[in-house]
Amino acid sequence: MLDCPPSLGILSYISLVAATHVLIPIQTQYKALKGTELLLKTIARVKERANRRLKIGGIIPTLHDSRTIQAEMSKRRLAVFSTAKEISY
Repeated sequence: MLDCPPSLGILSYISLVAATHVLIPIQTQYKALKGTELLLKTIARVKERANRRLKIGGIIPTLHDSRTIQAEMSKRRLAVFSTAKEISY
């Protein structure tokens, strides 16, 4: 298990090359969902070029506040998003 910072620097890239699976913890907030698109593009690039075995093991919602509509909507979108991405990887 490798724990990486929430940035997409060289350390994260090298970790993706060495890994077999990726668990993506994500806050159920709008900005966090937008940042996930870049991460998924990076994972796809690593899979194409350096590590064909890399798979997404799951997307884990964190810091969820069920009292807000935005968090609930984000959680639903994550469920759909992770299902769709699992098929393509």
